[in-house]
Amino acid sequence: MRPRPRRCGLASSPWWAPATRSDVVDLRRPRRTSPLGAAFEVVSPDRVRNLLPVAIVAISSGRVVLVLLIAGAISLVAGVLGWLRRVWSFDGDVLHLDEGVFVRNQRRIPVDRIQHVELERSLRHQLFGLAAVRVETAGGSGAELRLDAVARDEAEALRSQVLDALRTKAAPPDAALGDPDGWDAARHGPVPPPPPAPREVLVRLPPGRLLLAGITGPEVVAVLASLVFALDALADLGVDPDEIGRVDLGRSAIVLLVLVGVPVWFLVAGLIAVVRKWDLTASISGDELRVTYGLLRKQEFVVRTSRVQDARVAERLLLRPFGRADLRVRSAASGGGDASQVDIPLLDAAEIDRVLARVLPAAVPRPRLHPAPPAARRRALVRGGVGALLAATSLSVLAVLTSRWWLVAAAVALVLGPLLGELSYRGLGWAEARDVHHSRSGALARRTSIVPEARVQSAAVVASLFQRRRGLASVRLDLASSAVGVLDRETGECGHIAAAVTT
Repeated sequence: MRPRPRRCGLASSPWWAPATRSDVVDLRRPRRTSPLGAAFEVVSPDRVRNLLPVAIVAISSGRVVLVLLIAGAISLVAGVLGWLRRVWSFDGDVLHLDEGVFVRNQRRIPVDRIQHVELERSLRHQLFGLAAVRVETAGGSGAELRLDAVARDEAEALRSQVLDALRTKAAPPDAALGDPDGWDAARHGPVPPPPPAPREVLVRLPPGRLLLAGITGPEVVAVLASLVFALDALADLGVDPDEIGRVDLGRSAIVLLVLVGVPVWFLVAGLIAVVRKWDLTASISGDELRVTYGLLRKQEFVVRTSRVQDARVAERLLLRPFGRADLRVRSAASGGGDASQVDIPLLDAAEIDRVLARVLPAAVPRPRLHPAPPAARRRALVRGGVGALLAATSLSVLAVLTSRWWLVAAAVALVLGPLLGELSYRGLGWAEARDVHHSRSGALARRTSIVPEARVQSAAVVASLFQRRRGLASVRLDLASSAVGVLDRETGECGHIAAAVTT
C-alpha cells in the first residue's frame, strides 16, 4: 500500500479552529466561523435576556427543569443553524457575509467604505485561540459587521488584507512601487500594496498608573453599586439588610471598620481597572492610532489620523494634583451614531503633546487659553447662587417636615453654590492657533476640546436672554457626529470666531 501523502503548508490547529496556511490565508474562499461560535451565541447576553421570560414561566409553572431544557435545546438548535448559514469571505475589494436561517441576508461592504477592523479577544476567545472581528465603516452606525468566533490567524489576516487593500487604493502605483516608470499590470499582475509603516509606541501605562486610574475613576462607583445590588439580593433571599445594621458595634469597631473598609473599597476599584486596562498601549503605524489593553478580555481600538475630527483633554478633580489628564481622540467613523474614538487615561502634559503631535500636528504646542470676560464671572456667580438658593429652600422645607439636621445641608448648599459658580468661571477658556480651536469648560472636571477648523461643518452663535443682557454669547461648532461649544464670550468675539471657521 502506498503511503498517504502528508499535507504540507497547513498550520496545526485544534478542531475548533479551521485549518489555515501558515504563510498566507486565502480569504477569497467562503468560510464559516469556528464551530464554537454556535456555543458562544447560545450563551450570549442577548440570548440569555431572551430566555429570562421563559425562566419566569418555568418557575411559576413548577416545571423548571423541563421548561429550561426545552428552551435550551431550541436555543442550541437555533445557534447551530445560524452558524451553518453564516458564511463570509474577502476578495480584496469587497467583504461578503451571508447569514440567516429563514430570511437570508447578503451583505456586501466595499473596502472603500471600511474605516478600520478591530480585533477583540475575551477570555473565552483566548482559551480557544479565537478572536472577534468588528468592521466599522464611514457613514455606518456602530459596527457594520461582527464575526464573533474567528480563528486568530484568519482574523489577523483579514485585518492585514483589508488594510493592505486600503493602502493600495490610497497610494498611486508609482508611490506604491517607488518606480517612476509605473507598473506594467499586464506583465506583473496587480500593483502590490506599499509596505506597512513601522509601529511606534507612543504611550504604555504601567500597573501603578492604572491602579490610580481605578481609584479616581468610575470603578469606585461601580464597586459601591455592586454592594447595593448585593444587599438587594440578600433582601430577595429573605435576609433583612436592616438586621445587619443592628449589630451592636462599639466605637472602636466602627472606626476599625471604616479604616479597613474604605481602603479595601478603593483597592478593589483599582484592581478592577488594572485587570480591565492591563498593558494599555497607544501606538501609531502609518495613519492608524491603535490602543490595545486588557488581561482577561483583550480589546483593540483603531482611529485613522486622516479622519480625526477632534480631541478632548479631561482633567478630573482628583487627578489635577498629580498633573494627569485623560485624552480622547474621535474620528468621523460612524455618522448618525457614536463616533469612533480611543481613550487614553492618566497622561501627563508631555505624553498628551506626544500623541497630539501625531494625530493633530497643528495643535502642538498647545496655546495659553484666554479667560472669559468679567461679565461671564457675574453670570456664573448668579447661576451658582440661584441654584444654591433653590437647593437650600428645598432642604429647609425637608428640615421642617423631618429633622433639623437638613438645615446644616441647606447652609452648606448656600456656600457651595457661589463657590461652584466661581470654579465654573475659572474653567472657561478659549484660544485659536494655527487654525485649531481650543475650548475649555467645567467646574470640578475641566474638559478642553481641540478642534481643527477644517473639521468644522458649520458654526452658530447662540445667545440666551440672560446672556444678551450681559453682552455675552456662545459659539457651537458642528462636527460630523458631535458639537463643541465655546461658552460665554463677548458677542463680537463670537461673531469673529464663527466667521473665521466658516470662511
